[in-house]
Amino acid sequence: MDQRRRTEPGVELVGRPAVQMPSPRGTRPASLAAPPGPFVPHRARELTRAACRAWRLPEVTDLACLVADELVTNAVVHAQTFLELQLTLADGELVVAVHDRDPGWDAAWWDCTPDDVDAPRGARYGLCLVRTLAHRYGVYPHPSGGKVVWATLPADGGTRPHAPDDRAGTDTAPRPGPPPAPVRRTIVVNRARPGPADRERWRLELVLGWLPTDPDHVDLTLRPTPLHPALPAGNWRARLDTLRRGLGGSGCDDDVHIHPHPAGRTVIFELAAKPPHLVQCPFPPLRGFLDAVDAATRTGQRDPATSDRLT
Repeated sequence: MDQRRRTEPGVELVGRPAVQMPSPRGTRPASLAAPPGPFVPHRARELTRAACRAWRLPEVTDLACLVADELVTNAVVHAQTFLELQLTLADGELVVAVHDRDPGWDAAWWDCTPDDVDAPRGARYGLCLVRTLAHRYGVYPHPSGGKVVWATLPADGGTRPHAPDDRAGTDTAPRPGPPPAPVRRTIVVNRARPGPADRERWRLELVLGWLPTDPDHVDLTLRPTPLHPALPAGNWRARLDTLRRGLGGSGCDDDVHIHPHPAGRTVIFELAAKPPHLVQCPFPPLRGFLDAVDAATRTGQRDPATSDRLT
């Protein structure tokens, strides 16, 4: 068996919708098998949080939830096939592996950046995060068909010394110190409509993402919640300064306009679409996101609330 095969986590497929909860001591994997759907990433986060709690991994919980969310979302959006998430604890690492039934894969996807123009805005953004956060990561064809995309995190939450490149079967050189970590916030927001037709009970999730490799921009993802699956979704990109200006006055990019609500308690996001998507977001989580970006920029420290949901 070559070096690449020794580093690949095996995934035993279930082949039907099922959930296996984690065993208390990590002797049995936790798994989720489901058809693709808008709420599978949410279920993946919940299972990952339960696994980290059962296996007493508080230091890695937030990052593990983020990695699981991104890998499952990638399978839901791009593979669009039945998928299986498997979480295992082995050799001091938490392993997050996702199998889908689409064998297609381009090794260059690991090397994408937020400025890639050959894909829709937001596409492959998750792989950028996974590559940055993971201790090891890779992809391989499964013997039963399809592929497995996987990543590992140190179980003690420590910094990663290297990230093996499974495309070549060798390890990359040690990285010189931890770079600033990505910052991500998921905020529950209300859909805003001008005039008396406002429906404040309509709720969506607004995901804000910042990468140290693209420090001047923020990626925004709007997605529905389980209560309102028919609400709009999409991806946009704005300058970080636009978000800062929008908290106190008016910030405007080509596709994003941000300004305070007249009542003063929320911020309105006008996101380019036909018709435009208008959502209102509370001030505190936006300020928290900007504070976390500033802290990551200054110190290079990991964002402690990378996958928290703020309301």
